[in-house]
Amino acid sequence: MGLTPPQLNIRLMSCATSVSPQLLEVMPIEAFDGQVASIYGQLRADLQRVGISLAAMYLLIAAHALALGRTLVSDDRVFAQVPQLQCWSVG
Repeated sequence: MGLTPPQLNIRLMSCATSVSPQLLEVMPIEAFDGQVASIYGQLRADLQRVGISLAAMYLLIAAHALALGRTLVSDDRVFAQVPQLQCWSVG
């Protein structure tokens, strides 16, 4: 059984205690909400329709960035397969 959004947020916040407090000042943890879940489902369907299959965690990360209107910074090239996603490569 998966975590509900409130449980997931609590778990993420507890993990955040091991992250540098200075980093959290400039990069807050954002909630995973219904809008993100909806975008995840639509994104997964859209990509599958054109023959692109990404692992669930990659889709969750991409959906979260899309829902928040954020640019994703990653050295993982898999995100280049998500056409709507603004992604800066660091690698």
